[in-house]
Amino acid sequence: MAKKSKTPSYVLTLPLKLEPFQMDIIDKRLEIARKIYNSVLGLALKRYHLMLESKEYRKNKTKLKNINKEYYAAKLKKDKKEIDKVRKKLYKDRDDIYSKYGLTNYSLYEDVKPMYKHFKDNIGSLQSQAIADRVYKAVKEILDGNNVYFKKREQVDSIENKTNTSCLIYIKETNRIKWQDLEIEVEINKNDIYAQIALKDRIKFIRIVRRSIRGKK
Repeated sequence: MAKKSKTPSYVLTLPLKLEPFQMDIIDKRLEIARKIYNSVLGLALKRYHLMLESKEYRKNKTKLKNINKEYYAAKLKKDKKEIDKVRKKLYKDRDDIYSKYGLTNYSLYEDVKPMYKHFKDNIGSLQSQAIADRVYKAVKEILDGNNVYFKKREQVDSIENKTNTSCLIYIKETNRIKWQDLEIEVEINKNDIYAQIALKDRIKFIRIVRRSIRGKK
């Protein structure tokens, strides 16, 4: 699992010089990413509904509801402090339940492993983890009581790596993006001083985004 960087970040967006066959490959890989996303989300939703039916979750939910009422009704600071100790324990118990039912980021990484291996010629391991990260964001929305939906065809228009070390990388020496066996030239305006300076900095990760301009990709 890649470590999160603590240094400041910024985004540099540059077009790619794509041949038609390269665009076809990117379209194919984005479609694979969509299928992986939906498959992992489907597994998470099944476990989520199993959790909702469990006695331990329902009991914890009721206790949290009641203790929160007590906490916000308490007038004295010392009373709030004592009640908050109980609240924190209940929230910790809830997190443990989430973990038990595989509703954690790490659990989703485990879910995506066999899927990535099936598509390893197109999707790298860290890219598959990045897809799982997106699913985890959706899972958090579900746990907060919001609705999430499966991605329809062409609704996944981007894919990223978690580092600039493997699978999807920018090679400064050749000014190319390398994605598995695919190499694509990056288009840089010679007058774009900002871009030229930015590319000299350490690159944390690459994201490829598919965009339509006047109906064309």
